Amino acid sequence: MAYQLQSEDWSLIWDEHLKRYVYSEPRRAKMILKIMAKLGIKADTVVELGCGSLRDGGYLSKKYEVIGLDFNKKVLTETKKVYSRCHRVVADAAFLPLKDKSVDVGFSSGLLIYFDNKQALEIVREQARVIKSLVIFFVHNKTNLWEIPTVKFRGIRDRLYRFRRFSVKELGRLLKNYERLIIVPFGATHPFYAMAWFRPVYSLIKRLGFDKKLKWLHSVTEWCVIVDLRRDGC
Repeated sequence: MAYQLQSEDWSLIWDEHLKRYVYSEPRRAKMILKIMAKLGIKADTVVELGCGSLRDGGYLSKKYEVIGLDFNKKVLTETKKVYSRCHRVVADAAFLPLKDKSVDVGFSSGLLIYFDNKQALEIVREQARVIKSLVIFFVHNKTNLWEIPTVKFRGIRDRLYRFRRFSVKELGRLLKNYERLIIVPFGATHPFYAMAWFRPVYSLIKRLGFDKKLKWLHSVTEWCVIVDLRRDGC
């Protein structure tokens, strides 16, 4: 079961993590651009749910009109100087203040991992209501053996790491009413990930390229879930 976080919880969490996320690589935004290109999606507007640092939405704002929604007003305010082109709206992901089919593409990164199945499905349905073309979200892989122990250990002290994971089968069952569903792997965790706590050793492993070896032992980090609404009657 996911750890239910309130707005005040996120204020405390982002005090510690915001700077790291804001300036990290927008890998999910780049993945979204690849998906849109492959599926031939033409878009003007994009909405990011639970946008937090707005790292990915901010990257996409170079090309699209981006709306960042989060129920934590503080974090939206703190990222204004970094991603000034993004519109910001304080909102609950299950009750979006947007009209039906008013946005071309909607996405979230690590949002659904903090909700149970019922709540997660409500959020997806709300996205499908306001989105014209694609709903995309990223969730952590339930069978990632290398990452799970490390994340659980971090979760003892840091609430950011208290989240749930999904298998492909669970995602398929959850989204069974959506005919145009695509689930693809995103990212890979190597067997040396558990050493991330020991920075000198971990840095040496990466410098020598050991993290890129033994690829047959790598595990999928996240699932990128794509709901194509262009031919979906849901």
